[in-house]
Amino acid sequence: MDEAVEVEKMECDSTSHEPEDSEKTAEGFKQQGNLAYKENDYKKACALYTRAIEADPKCASYYGNRSAALMMLGDYRHALEDSTTSTRLNENFTKGYLRTAKCHVRFGNPQLSITFYEKVLNLQPKNPQALAE
Repeated sequence: MDEAVEVEKMECDSTSHEPEDSEKTAEGFKQQGNLAYKENDYKKACALYTRAIEADPKCASYYGNRSAALMMLGDYRHALEDSTTSTRLNENFTKGYLRTAKCHVRFGNPQLSITFYEKVLNLQPKNPQALAE
């Protein structure tokens, strides 16, 4: 991939998840995954995001981060599955729509990718990534 994919750093909304201990565990795995991602160790990042998902499967950003790592590994089919899951869990998760759009570009579906860029622009009219595409 030509450009780095920004990893989601925000914490999940604790009102819609499992007990607090699993959230703390999940957040810890996510933070470790973010470090691995920054070090370009995308396989390790992917494994850590998977552990975060196992600890808290309702957090959109964990799927979004794993999607980013999968994209960096060139696994766009699984990246698309995760980006789709992320936006199903949180319909305002713009990074999920951006990743879905990028996957569709890689699959040779530019018209479908435009649909997802438009969703981003509906949520964030000045989103620089969506505007650039």
